[in-house]
Amino acid sequence: MLTNLHDDEVVQLTRFPRHGVRDLCTLEESNICHSTIRSHTTPVEMQVLAALQFFGTGSYQWVIARTCGLSQSSVCLTINCVTQALIRHAPAYIQFPVDQQTLR
Repeated sequence: MLTNLHDDEVVQLTRFPRHGVRDLCTLEESNICHSTIRSHTTPVEMQVLAALQFFGTGSYQWVIARTCGLSQSSVCLTINCVTQALIRHAPAYIQFPVDQQTLR
């Protein structure tokens, strides 16, 4: 996973530096880590890497699935889960100007 990638590869795949990906994994760990009854859960790091690769490259889900060793349906679920987790944290990190002075 992340430890198997060179720093340049991390940026090329995700558009984030390694420490940024790690920070996102830490931030989202409690939100996207879920247990399953049928099989083992996909590690948080792999979920974040797959979602960021999808966001950063605009590639097809099946291509990302092949590079991550997941099924296309798992990548689809992962992208949705990571997106929802990021949306929950968005207000703390994304702020738009609300008054005329700030808009200028």
